[in-house]
Amino acid sequence: MFAKSWLFRLPALALAMAALTPSAASAQSSDKIRVGMTVSSTGSFALASQSGVRGVELWVDDVNRRGGIEVNGKKYPVELVKLDDRSDKQMVTRVYERLIVDEKVDLVFAPFGSTLTAAAATVTERLGKYMMVWSAASDDLYKQGFKNMVSGTQMPVSAMLRANMELAAKQGVKKVALLYSDEPFPAGLAEGGREQATKNGMQVVLFEKYPKGQKDFSTILQKARAAGAEALVPTSYEGDLISMTRQMKQLDINFPYVFMVYASTPQFQAIGADANYIYSHTNYPPRSTGRSTPA
Repeated sequence: MFAKSWLFRLPALALAMAALTPSAASAQSSDKIRVGMTVSSTGSFALASQSGVRGVELWVDDVNRRGGIEVNGKKYPVELVKLDDRSDKQMVTRVYERLIVDEKVDLVFAPFGSTLTAAAATVTERLGKYMMVWSAASDDLYKQGFKNMVSGTQMPVSAMLRANMELAAKQGVKKVALLYSDEPFPAGLAEGGREQATKNGMQVVLFEKYPKGQKDFSTILQKARAAGAEALVPTSYEGDLISMTRQMKQLDINFPYVFMVYASTPQFQAIGADANYIYSHTNYPPRSTGRSTPA
């Protein structure tokens, strides 16, 4: 119940704040509040992005079932306007400008991830539009001085692996391999993981970057095994993590402890038995995997 309530209240808080801006006037004149966001239909962020939008859709259904969001004593239903960004930061800038200028949304939710959110923020800052961030944790993103961007959910990426590394140490792990995609969020997560591993008395025997879009992880996985790693911690997005997991099974490469940030998502769990025995944390409550229905 707490997780479900948390999912609904944060965006509602963001919209309430937005209602205090001049954009509320347009919402009142059209008798609805239009919220824009982009979804990645393809590319590196597709799986996580689509999970995120399902959570937003749950919230929209719930808010509208209760009559909408109250602004100055009157309730307004929410209309969600979605466009495709294809996991492309160049396209993100174009579609967020379209959401604001052509679709005339009252505020926007950020796209998935630090890479795309940073690109979207250049547009929302220029056009003075409020943006609610739901999944972007790169420390560098919040050091750029964006004034119209607020995160309702994220802890700093540098702290995300603290609990994981403490658990690994308690389980007797001495040597850790960190693999990461060449993008801001995975790189920041790996840097934070390296610091947390060291704090917990573990040796980082491999700290390896690989290029975005890589599909074959056999060499890097074999390198981690050869380095004597007892824990494998790849910090990337779901598609890469699913590929790594399957390739470890195919190559019979095993580590006593494996932690993957997105191993708890519905898409990752859908790969079946290959997902067994992998540590993760809960990104999405199980109830948030589909549209809500009236009680």
